[in-house]
Amino acid sequence: KEGKDDVLLKYYAPWCKYCVEFAPVYEELGRLLKNVKGIMVAKLDVDQNETFIPKMPVPTVVFFTNKYGNKKGIFYHGERTIEDILEFLEKHSTYVNLLILITF
Repeated sequence: KEGKDDVLLKYYAPWCKYCVEFAPVYEELGRLLKNVKGIMVAKLDVDQNETFIPKMPVPTVVFFTNKYGNKKGIFYHGERTIEDILEFLEKHSTYVNLLILITF
């Protein structure tokens, strides 16, 4: 699927304590990646939208990448830190040298 962005998607609920704690980290990650071509950082409120997994635990982060042609996405199970998520993205992103493109 040439021309399609990889998408990092966070499923969250506004009432979830862990989602609230993770929100600043995820927002900063979005800020860091906003000008990186080919990567989109998004979030979805599970209370307002249907999810593809019934009763999904939140927060859940899924990476939809064109690298493997994986339409189901890759679930992120690491620490909820910018460094660990960036390492995960670097490993699975369609775009090589992702970390070099980030301007701090």
